[in-house]
Amino acid sequence: MGCCGAKDQGKAAASPGVGAAAEGEDSDSDCGWYTPYSSDDDKISPSAVELRKIWSILQAEQHGAAEWPEFSDLWDHMKQADYSELLGSPADMDTATCPLKWFCPNGAAALVRLDRLEGHPYTGLFQGAEHALIRLSSGLKPAAEIPAPARWALFGKLKKAHLFPMVALKGLRDHAHSGNLLLGGSKTGQAETDFFAHSVCTNMTERLPLPLRPALGPLRKESKFPLSLGVSHFAAICQDGTHEPRARFPWCVLFRPCPGVERPPARRDFVEQLVEIPAGTPLYEGHASCCWTKE
Repeated sequence: MGCCGAKDQGKAAASPGVGAAAEGEDSDSDCGWYTPYSSDDDKISPSAVELRKIWSILQAEQHGAAEWPEFSDLWDHMKQADYSELLGSPADMDTATCPLKWFCPNGAAALVRLDRLEGHPYTGLFQGAEHALIRLSSGLKPAAEIPAPARWALFGKLKKAHLFPMVALKGLRDHAHSGNLLLGGSKTGQAETDFFAHSVCTNMTERLPLPLRPALGPLRKESKFPLSLGVSHFAAICQDGTHEPRARFPWCVLFRPCPGVERPPARRDFVEQLVEIPAGTPLYEGHASCCWTKE
């Protein structure tokens, strides 16, 4: 599906939003490339105006590193959380006052554009989005920053996890709600400090260690597929606001870091790596799968 580059960058974040659970059609496809957003390409359209508005708010609200929630507090929150309001909200900005962001509190945002490649059947914003925003973040606190006694209670890859990469993509539309994709890496994180060490995907397996399984309970109230991050709404409406009479969307979307692209070296603080990425640097190539496969 694509590759991604930035025009401007910042440390603030828009609310990513969530689409509906999806069923796929047709064969595996490449669906476009994420390339730099350029002010020269701007058309004075509602989607362009809305993107400028959101970006201005984000730039005004840039801040230093946010507080990472403790694993014990996060665990208690997940067991009793109610996500119905968040998942049902079409808003592009979260105006609620919240003293602590439970997931992905630290990250960097950039303006991007989705360019369509020929030869795929998918509709809506998969056909292209000139006015889009991406946020790259880490979902949880690095395990190395957890005090030793508590860190000993972690298991498997979690003990060595430095990053939990998450990618949120928001495509603005004329006279319609934005389209959003949310992609994640391994649920147990990665040991590498390079944010682009691995691919991210809209579908994650539900295989979890026994102690973590209760955390899926609140999500199961909202969906039969709690770890499938929906893509159908992204395909339902085009950038110009036209509703697709028959939306076609893949089963899942995967972003793979673009091969052969020189990026800033990994840093202990992954945000430092992200904000040093030059404008125009391709970040991801995207791929779509039409159906579920077992490897």
